Amino acid sequence: MKTNGVTAMPGCALHELSLGDVVTMLASRADDAAPVTHSPVDTSEVFVESFLRSVSMDRPSRYSGYIVGKVEFRSGEGPLFEIGVREVEIETTWADVLFLWGEGDARQMASMPLSSFSRYIVQGCVVVES
Repeated sequence: MKTNGVTAMPGCALHELSLGDVVTMLASRADDAAPVTHSPVDTSEVFVESFLRSVSMDRPSRYSGYIVGKVEFRSGEGPLFEIGVREVEIETTWADVLFLWGEGDARQMASMPLSSFSRYIVQGCVVVES
C-alpha cells in the first residue's frame, strides 16, 4: 500500500533509521538539540526524544506525518489499539504526543508518551514530514 509515495511494509518499518537519517529528517526544526548519552542503548531514540522535548518545551509543536507500520496506543488502562496506516497530524509536548486523523465524518485521536513516539520514528513506523 502506498501513502503519498511512502510504501507501507509488513510488520512495522520501511527501514531502520540511522542517527544521521533522524538528524536530517528533523533538522529543519532544530535549535540546539544534541544527544544526551553515548550509551550503546539506542542512541537514536534518545536523540529523537531529547530533540522533540527541546522543541516542544515552550509550546506544542505540530507536524504532518504518516503511519506506515504497526503503531499502537493505550486508552487509559485498557487494551492496546492500532492506529492503522494513514496520514496523521502530530502534536508534541515535552512529555506526550497526540495523533489526529479523520475517519469518515468523525475526528479521531490517540496519545502516547514521547518515548514511544521516538521509538516508532526510529523503527520507521511513523514518517514525519519535514
